[in-house]
This record gives sequence, C-alpha cells and structure tokens, in this order.
Amino acid sequence: MNRISRLIGVVLTTSACAGAQGLPSAYRGDWNHTLEGCADRESFDGISITRDQVQFYEAGGEVTAVSTSNDGGVEAAFTWTDVNVDGPDGLPLSLEKAIRLSLSDGGSHLTMQMDDIVWTAVRCR
Repeated sequence: MNRISRLIGVVLTTSACAGAQGLPSAYRGDWNHTLEGCADRESFDGISITRDQVQFYEAGGEVTAVSTSNDGGVEAAFTWTDVNVDGPDGLPLSLEKAIRLSLSDGGSHLTMQMDDIVWTAVRCR
C-alpha cells in the first residue's frame, strides 16, 4: 500500500508541476467568436481557458508547458483530446499539440493558432 501511495504522489506531483506557471490570468476566462455566442453556454464556438486547460466544445486539453514570446503572446504545449475522433485504442484521440495565444484591444480579443488554423474570439462578459 505504501508503494502505491508513493506512486500516486509522484504522478500527481508531476502533473501539477508540468504547467507550474500556467496560462497567464489575462488569457483566462470564457471566449466565443461573437458576443451573441457568449450567451449560449453550449455554443460550438465557445472556448474556456483556465490556468491549466484550454477547452473547446468537445475538444481541448491540459496545458503541460507555457512560455512567453517576444511579442508578448503566449505559447503553450498541451495534450489535445477530441471526443469525436477515436485513437487506435478506441478511446478519444489524444495528441501533444502547441497553441499560440495573443491578446488585442485591451485584452478583449483573443487570437489563437494551432497547426495551420487561426481562431479569433471575443471575451465573454
């Protein structure tokens, strides 16, 4: 039993330390492509950002590393999971991805880039 407790402790410590600084508070919150979309909590275009997660409607992931770019944006590595795509094991597909985030208009607009896809969003109030 002691060995299992130590193993669980190591796993939890590793997970908690992986993105120790997390995403900056300026990026955290709920976002959508339009202010009208913000009123719909189940919007397909909704994005929720916390200290250690980026979540879309049915996909998203846990942040594992964060760095600040020279232009003030943020680059984050995270484990991307999409519940609509099965991996080879039959479970939802999980991939290691990188996402780039930047803010504009006093922090009210977010631009995100992952792979070759760029999204823009407004902060929900």
